[in-house]
Amino acid sequence: MRFLMTASLLSAWQYNFIKYFDISDEQAMAQFLMSLRREPIPKNKAMQNGLDFEKMACDMADDIDCSLYPNYRTWETGAAPIANIIRGGVWQYIASKEVTIGDIPFLLYGRLDVLKDDLIYDIKFGNKYKPGKYKTYPQHSMYLELIPYARQFEYLISDGKHVWTEAYHRSETKPIADYIVPFMDWLAKNNLQKTYFQYWQAKD
Repeated sequence: MRFLMTASLLSAWQYNFIKYFDISDEQAMAQFLMSLRREPIPKNKAMQNGLDFEKMACDMADDIDCSLYPNYRTWETGAAPIANIIRGGVWQYIASKEVTIGDIPFLLYGRLDVLKDDLIYDIKFGNKYKPGKYKTYPQHSMYLELIPYARQFEYLISDGKHVWTEAYHRSETKPIADYIVPFMDWLAKNNLQKTYFQYWQAKD
């Protein structure tokens, strides 16, 4: 038996219990348990904008006419440079890898926004950006583990008008185990390991 592990689950834990200390413990736990129990997370406007922007950039990279998209005039300046970077890549590339960490067999899993040669790209959309924002995110560690020949992971960030890049070479990226081990320890400390094992069994 293997247990599925994704960057999004690690990020949900990180978001609620590592980065943001200004929300109540009860609220943080409720939000995290939705992810741990694999319950659907309602899409808010920010989430939908991120999905729409990513689709527009990828469609532009495929030379699809996006001029009639609802946000075309607002986002064109930001989407076009990203489209030029990712053109020729593979969209939504799925990768997995079996690993054992401690005595637990995991199936690492990821759906990459773009895989192009030996580079991995992830498109982010938001109103604010601060350099180094994604340094402690588990996403680049996870995806570089999943794609052993990739030399670098690059976040492509835009607010629709500007584009920022944040790149991480394999040599400067933490092993994904450095995120998984404290996560599993935290689950055990909070009597949530059984919940994880219940909901995250990997299907054959």
